[in-house]
Amino acid sequence: MNYVSYILEQDPITFGEIDIVSLLRDYKTAHKDHKKGEPIFMLGKDLIQYRKKGY
Repeated sequence: MNYVSYILEQDPITFGEIDIVSLLRDYKTAHKDHKKGEPIFMLGKDLIQYRKKGY
């Protein structure tokens, strides 16, 4: 699968590897109306908590 991340800031941020399985699980739990294939929008401050250890 391919994932696209857009940064809407002046300074680029490197997140490293993201634990996408945990991110999707938590997102789907919090957003019951989310339909398969719809884009997911998150702020960097929320996304960073899914960074894999070592990054």
